[in-house]
Amino acid sequence: MSIVSLRNHSTVFFQLVLSCIALYLCFRDVDLEIIASVHKSISFPILITALFIKTIGLVIREIRLWLILDKPKPRFSSTIYVGLAAGFFHTFLPFRGGDVLSIAMLHKYCGLSPSKSSVAVGICAFFEMFVFGLFFLGILLMTPLWYDILGEQIYTQSFWSTSYIMLGCIGIVIIAGIIGKRSEPEANNEVSPIREFIQQLFSETHKAIAQKKVIIQLTISSLEILLMLFSFVLGLWAIGINPIAPWGTVCIVLAFSAVAAVALPPSYGAGPAAAILFVFSLLEIQDESALSYAAIWWILSQVPTLITGVPSLWLIKKES
Repeated sequence: MSIVSLRNHSTVFFQLVLSCIALYLCFRDVDLEIIASVHKSISFPILITALFIKTIGLVIREIRLWLILDKPKPRFSSTIYVGLAAGFFHTFLPFRGGDVLSIAMLHKYCGLSPSKSSVAVGICAFFEMFVFGLFFLGILLMTPLWYDILGEQIYTQSFWSTSYIMLGCIGIVIIAGIIGKRSEPEANNEVSPIREFIQQLFSETHKAIAQKKVIIQLTISSLEILLMLFSFVLGLWAIGINPIAPWGTVCIVLAFSAVAAVALPPSYGAGPAAAILFVFSLLEIQDESALSYAAIWWILSQVPTLITGVPSLWLIKKES
């Protein structure tokens, strides 16, 4: 077994152990009988609707990825299959590992250069993060009750951390675009593969920005984020939980879950469960209800990626 393979196995094992510990801490003081009886009160029509909406959101994200690509574009279906298949693995991988896999699969199955696929995936992730950041900041600013619920310290840290990250990402994209406009591939000169890749990366970033599709990307990204949030709001209603601000609740839970996903892959359920338990405790919702919703959250997060990702793995191999 290679050192890299051993390291990957060790990372997965560590994440699994850490997730188990986190889940134990979440469940140790709750009444499991109450949680086990929740299924009797679930509104399955609402839950199925939430799953459908979440699935539509996943497909829209991959359409957005295809729209980012410069001409000549790869086959539309191949791009969608790659995105959905990589999205399935993304739930198991920390540090946005699914994006790295998506870059590799776009290169393998769609014939895109590593630089072009890297820029496409990066720009797609950037707009997704940027729009969600706007939603998050908007909820904090337009719903004053979150200042009292979160407390001054958490509220301030959340607001400014999100703002700085968004400004930093905007700055990186703009600088990369400017460098890409000024840098041209060196003709008749031998260039190291790494330097050539970096030059192409900047160049492709400039092309992506110069296409002036920002409004389209912002619009489609907003639709994607709205559908995702709405599916989680429906998850609340499916088990009869009606917090004061349902949209703000799921948005803040999602933000905290994203932070936890750095160490705890969402597929293990520990990160979202801890985030939900924390936010619901601030809303004075009992732990049993919080963990019941954590189960619904896991279903909404994993089932759509499963039913779209697994068939896509087979279809992309068949199509290539």
